[in-house]
Amino acid sequence: CEEGELEDGILEAYHIIREMRRICLKGNVEVTMAGRTLDAGACSDGIEFFAGDLEQIGRIRVKAGSFMTVENYTSWMRMKKKDTVFFYLGGYADRVQRTFLKMVFRDNPQLTYFHFGDMDAGGLYIHEHLCRVTGIPFQMYRMSEQELTDQRFAACLHPLTQTDRIRLESLEKQDAYRELAAYMLQQNVKLEQEIISYMEQDSR
Repeated sequence: CEEGELEDGILEAYHIIREMRRICLKGNVEVTMAGRTLDAGACSDGIEFFAGDLEQIGRIRVKAGSFMTVENYTSWMRMKKKDTVFFYLGGYADRVQRTFLKMVFRDNPQLTYFHFGDMDAGGLYIHEHLCRVTGIPFQMYRMSEQELTDQRFAACLHPLTQTDRIRLESLEKQDAYRELAAYMLQQNVKLEQEIISYMEQDSR
């Protein structure tokens, strides 16, 4: 790179462009952007738009009772509830996602907010980070001892790794995660959210 030259600029000269972050929404929600309204509810599998369009958003109107972030893409694709709007998170919320979620909360403070993720140490840390960086009181959806004791999921439970145990022992000190983390440590179990979303899809 020459002085002041960015790597992305060099790559673009050779027609190699970094993939832009996307916002993925599904459900009964309208996004007013540059004076036009996008209705995600018209598309059964949801909509996606690039993060560069965030500056054009004027209003987000959620026409449902709840709003849910979903950690994994497969689960996001499967999830369908008439009174819920789904947002694909993909892991720890990045700057773009935080900005959008704060817009949603600004325009729709009356909603019930949920997060649906893996029931392992990583999934619980993602929930903790999401609540902390957005200031939104996300409740955990299908992330409880009840799912870990459900016989439908018994064959899909995994043992904890040593890293899991270290991270869960830290989470056990926080009120929001104490009981669940303690149970997971005692029973040496964790569960991926794709299993639960598969069962939910199958029961619709």
